Amino acid sequence: MRSRHGWFLLMAASVAAIALARCSSSSNPTGPTYGTPTPATTPTPVTTPTATPATTPMTAQGTIAGFAFGSLTVAVGTSVTWMNMDSAPHTATSDASSAFQFDTGTIAPGATSGPIVFNTAGTFPYHCNVHPSMHATIVVH
Repeated sequence: MRSRHGWFLLMAASVAAIALARCSSSSNPTGPTYGTPTPATTPTPVTTPTATPATTPMTAQGTIAGFAFGSLTVAVGTSVTWMNMDSAPHTATSDASSAFQFDTGTIAPGATSGPIVFNTAGTFPYHCNVHPSMHATIVVH
């Protein structure tokens, strides 16, 4: 009985040695593989962010001609300049009663004022400091 058992162990060891030799053969340089091969992972696509277009600032230009202001209605957030088309200097200056105070300073003939940004809705009366009879309103909606 012992010899049968010994023979069985010898056969099992031989089979294991052959299997081990096959797994480490040169046909598989990475070594033995066991079980089902794992498929290669698919790389996750990289999302390239797109540039958000810059918001174009709203601009408007008021005119001063014939010793009068042109009418002006703009949206909230609009940057307003005044162009002096007269032969005399002018200003665009908010009235004391206006909820939004602004003053362009003196605008020379043929020149354009610096920008005034209107960030609040409303009707804003203004005048020319050089010529107090010149009045107008700017409507912001």
